[in-house]
Amino acid sequence: MLRDDQIQDYYIVAAWAKASGLRRVGRDLLHAIDRGAQVHAAIGVDQGGASIEGLAALNKLTTESFIFFNPGSPKRTFHPKFYFGIGDRKAEVILGSGNLTNGGLYSNYELATRVTVSGDDPEGWRFVDEIFEYYMLVTGDPESCRPLNAELIEEMKNDDRILLGSERRRSPFSGAGRRQGRIFNPSNEPLMIPPKPSIDIDGMIDILDDDASPVGQASQSPAGGRNRSSESSPDVQTVAGSELESGDNRWAKFFKRLSRFDASLNTAPGQIVIPKAFADFFGELEIELDGSEATGSRQRARKFRAILVGDTRTVVAEDARIIEYVPAPTHKRTNTELRFAFRTPEVRGMLAEDDYLTFEWLDDGTLQVALTQSNPSPDDQLRYGWLSSPL
Repeated sequence: MLRDDQIQDYYIVAAWAKASGLRRVGRDLLHAIDRGAQVHAAIGVDQGGASIEGLAALNKLTTESFIFFNPGSPKRTFHPKFYFGIGDRKAEVILGSGNLTNGGLYSNYELATRVTVSGDDPEGWRFVDEIFEYYMLVTGDPESCRPLNAELIEEMKNDDRILLGSERRRSPFSGAGRRQGRIFNPSNEPLMIPPKPSIDIDGMIDILDDDASPVGQASQSPAGGRNRSSESSPDVQTVAGSELESGDNRWAKFFKRLSRFDASLNTAPGQIVIPKAFADFFGELEIELDGSEATGSRQRARKFRAILVGDTRTVVAEDARIIEYVPAPTHKRTNTELRFAFRTPEVRGMLAEDDYLTFEWLDDGTLQVALTQSNPSPDDQLRYGWLSSPL
């Protein structure tokens, strides 16, 4: 992949990086940069797996690198491993278990899958977009992500929560006792974890002997709701009703039926796809990440207070957010959606596929989101649409 001239931007995301791994790919990384490609990386420093030598090498072998470390409670280890490259007409993604180490790339028992996307492949490009959105989400975290440079490496040596390995000395670098060196803060991104199963292990044999549903049959959602349809991708439906004109949207109200993607606790957990036709409802978005000079892409967002009102429970989300990813002008696929997130784990288990959300601004600027199990629209076939027009 690094030797493919059709790829202009490379992205490395791994839990650990060591010089032993970078020696294996360093020549190809430099060759890619020499021909004008951009090499980006996001690396973790949990559990002493990353080495001082590896981070120093990474700083020299990439055009842009970040360190991600979330010291929040409960502890959340940065653990992804994927490598991908994007060009005007082609993209390649490698997803697997291998870190950016000699063992992860060569000598360990690891597993990876390689996906190539090219030409007219809407589903393939959607997959690439979602991978890229994850990279943007991680590197855009203002609390737990920092640009990698020589100064940061020295500062991490003095952070008592970070243990950095070494490939030249037996004992790792540790900032134990040096609290003044702390440079990473807990992430504000919500922790979305599926509820723990409440199955008694001693009763497992009885459960397995029951007339359980066969694999593949529709089952209850994580929220304990109705049986759901097999739809797994975000909505792609034309918005009914009048288009929202720019201006006063205080009286605007729209609804959306949740897809399996929206309610999933595994695929982009906590994110709800909003058709772009409703963009003006959320007002002006500010540029949050600007990669226009490097990759041509940008990310815009707006934060606000939101209230989720259910039948038996109400949750206040003080830091809800709407996000728009703007691809590079040369990107084949245009973005047709926004992503809305309550950004609080308290909504976990409340949302289920085929439930309905109705969005409406209150006078104090709070976004009220009403959760129902019946379609608020007179047309029961619509998955989303306007319920009232703006002024």
